[in-house]
Amino acid sequence: MVADSPAGIVTSAAKDVRPGTANSQDTTTWSLVVGSKAKRASAPQPMVSFASAAQSKPLNKPSVKLPKVPTSAAITVRVREGSNVGLGEVLAEARRRISLSEFGITSDSCREKRAADGGIVFMISGENSSAKADRLASRMREVLGEFDVQIGRPTKFAEARVMDLNDAVTPEEVAVAIARAGGCSTEEIKIGEIRRPPLSLGHVWVRGPLVAMKKLASDKRMPLGWTSVRVEVLEPRRMMCYRCFESGHVRRMCTSSVDRSSQCYACGGAHKAREYISPILKCPVCSDQGRPSNHRLGGKNCQPQKKHPKSPAVQPEPLQTVAEWSVALAVVAEPYGLQDHPRWFRDTVDSVAIYWAGGSGGPHCALLDRGQGVVAVEWGPLAVVGCYVSPNISIPEFEIYLDGVANCVRYKCLPRPVLILGDFNAHSRAWGNTRDRPRGHIVQDWAASLDLRLMNQGAIATCVRWQGESIVDLTWASPSLASRIMNWRVAEEMVTLSDHRHIVFDVAPSPSHSRSYPSSNPPARRWALKKTRSRHAHRSCQRRCLARRWFPGDPARSRSRGDLVSGQNDVNLRRFYARAKCGQRPRAAYWWSADIAHLRSVCLRHRRQFQRTRRRRQPSATEEQITTAYRAYREATMALQHAITDAKSRSWRELLEGLNRDPWGRPYRLVMGKLRPWVPPLTETMDPNLLERIGPLT
Repeated sequence: MVADSPAGIVTSAAKDVRPGTANSQDTTTWSLVVGSKAKRASAPQPMVSFASAAQSKPLNKPSVKLPKVPTSAAITVRVREGSNVGLGEVLAEARRRISLSEFGITSDSCREKRAADGGIVFMISGENSSAKADRLASRMREVLGEFDVQIGRPTKFAEARVMDLNDAVTPEEVAVAIARAGGCSTEEIKIGEIRRPPLSLGHVWVRGPLVAMKKLASDKRMPLGWTSVRVEVLEPRRMMCYRCFESGHVRRMCTSSVDRSSQCYACGGAHKAREYISPILKCPVCSDQGRPSNHRLGGKNCQPQKKHPKSPAVQPEPLQTVAEWSVALAVVAEPYGLQDHPRWFRDTVDSVAIYWAGGSGGPHCALLDRGQGVVAVEWGPLAVVGCYVSPNISIPEFEIYLDGVANCVRYKCLPRPVLILGDFNAHSRAWGNTRDRPRGHIVQDWAASLDLRLMNQGAIATCVRWQGESIVDLTWASPSLASRIMNWRVAEEMVTLSDHRHIVFDVAPSPSHSRSYPSSNPPARRWALKKTRSRHAHRSCQRRCLARRWFPGDPARSRSRGDLVSGQNDVNLRRFYARAKCGQRPRAAYWWSADIAHLRSVCLRHRRQFQRTRRRRQPSATEEQITTAYRAYREATMALQHAITDAKSRSWRELLEGLNRDPWGRPYRLVMGKLRPWVPPLTETMDPNLLERIGPLT
């Protein structure tokens, strides 16, 4: 950098003239000496792309977000297994002999909900809620001592890992240090065995109250001995059953037929995890499902396919619904046993899939993009996106997932009209839930960034479980497509054999069609005369002519009799004639029968009885009645599942037996349809006399 003189004359920087010497003249200038750091700062920087900058930037380990500290105190009541007393009788006895006003508890400050193990949780809020809950729990133990019941005072806990432990530190010293830093007692601290690697300091797993763990998480260090040690808070574990090792329920509520309680969760062997010595990791749940199993059960790479409360018979039932209702396209979240068929479009982890019914004359369907929990297809002029996000992931992971779906919409689907369907596991009052959750606000911001419209209507729950009801299945559409969505509703009358209900709606070809031809009054259908059965048609015509001969002198009676026969004739036509419909598909699955239809109606009746019994507007229903209704519904569901499984097995055996009778019949057509579904079988276009012209083969 060269500084100019007051006269405005710029001299060469190579000329070295010191001021105050004989050689100094008025024409000289001052030069400013700049350091090397300033030169590098002022030098032009090369252009760096966003992707390369993101790759060069080191990724920091995301911090663990612990749940909020509850403001209420909880009391749990549950009946032990094998007891001959119901939970309803226990609660009735407690209400009769205990008054909440004695402990300063009002009806507004006491709420209850269903526990994960089937018991009841009383949540007491207000000032001194913990002391009130302790006194009430002690009173309930005295009053209900004659019953085989368990009264508990649960507290939320969190886990952490304490590191940098030298060889002199003992577990008791760690527990005392945590109790002193977190402000709790040592009895509330559970500590594991200190592990001491040969090349580093030791570490230990600890579990303590959530309030104490939050204090340690904010400080990240605590004093211990002469120095301070690091404290790393661990992510909360998901609910897992210790009988079948699957998530989402506890051992007492487990209905799985598989018992893995004697297996190791690290290698799957027949021993306890503490006896694990094999260096090879193997997840027993993922191994049984045929998924990659080179990880520990419950780890970050463990993503088993959920089977509870679903079963192997759940997948065929939606196919029957697709065939029965003539559904053109179906999005299935958490499917089970996906078929390897060109009409199935699945994501990378089989958590969501799109089924295309096909048919001649209908729109074509092709894959656009797929990822973890998202799959996009091109269905005619539309782009349909199926989504599923797990409820167990954290908020940052949830935002990353939505960003991936947004990129799929922007770069793979647009400028087509976009339709997004799936299970978002987010709650918000905007789509009918009773309360707002952080995920709900995130989903609303995400939809606003894509300019999407919410198609959900009403407040009917889409997910019905034993713990309660919620609306988590959402339908989004772009503005150009929103006006073409008609008759969106939750199909409460259908049995899904799952916690989630079916959602059905119509898509009009254009906005003008949606206004002119609503689906509630479709155009009249015509008869396909080329597919009529001549014998039945001739018999129907004879009945119509016979009606005019019965009452020749009374035209009115003859006309009424003829109308009666004509009505019966229409029934016969519906039975024996094929309707002229583009892309005609079968009206039932290959394994469907009248017995299965009857079992489905029975299951639907029991489900309605259970839902009506557990509604809040019927306070007269006792816990015993609710439990009895739920057991009846579960028995009807299991009977329907077994019937579907037996029907599929029977149909498979009949197909195998058909190989011996007619090897070029239906089995051959099925195989050729799997290989080349768009090409007709070779035997249908082959000349019957071809082999005779070729002659015998030598």
